[in-house]
Amino acid sequence: ISNKMKTTLPACWWQFVWPQQRLRKTYTNKFDNVDVDGVLGNNRILTNYIKCLMEKGPCTPEGRELKKLLPDALQSDCSKCTNVQKKNSKGY
Repeated sequence: ISNKMKTTLPACWWQFVWPQQRLRKTYTNKFDNVDVDGVLGNNRILTNYIKCLMEKGPCTPEGRELKKLLPDALQSDCSKCTNVQKKNSKGY
């Protein structure tokens, strides 16, 4: 393989493969341990999340993350969701 090929192939790989890898990226899993049933069963906490999403109240870190990612998750049918996030969203 020529020197030109040695530099061209990696450049092509980064140009075409790297964006594909980024597209497959999942949402953060740092909140996967949130007790979804507990949130839905607690009117005070649920109301706070709803107010956060509707910009009518303050947001917790989890609420800010949910607010940021929810539109894309709904539009893409949760294609970037982790397995835990997909499982948690199935019953709702």
